[in-house]
Amino acid sequence: MIYAILTRFASFRRPGAYLIDVFPELEYLPLYNFLSGWKSVGDEIHRKDAATFKYFWDRMKREIEEGTAPHSWGKGFVQSDYGKHGIDELQAIYAAYGLHRVGLIVVER
Repeated sequence: MIYAILTRFASFRRPGAYLIDVFPELEYLPLYNFLSGWKSVGDEIHRKDAATFKYFWDRMKREIEEGTAPHSWGKGFVQSDYGKHGIDELQAIYAAYGLHRVGLIVVER
């Protein structure tokens, strides 16, 4: 699952992969948005990544409740009161697993 996220990340983050990255003002042209699939591609990537990250987030929460979660930064973050800082659950999920993704990229190289 995580490697699918890395593959998506690597493919859409290549410079010039989408014209919108080179000319961000194209976002405000309705004709470009109609002809280009960049928004639907981005929405699909977000949906898949969020579902994968939520799977691991929920597993961590379950392991914490069962008392079987290993000591980790993620465990501490899940147990923290991130909500009092205005962070919703999806933002917390991305924060926790974004750092995990960076670690995987570094380890693979």
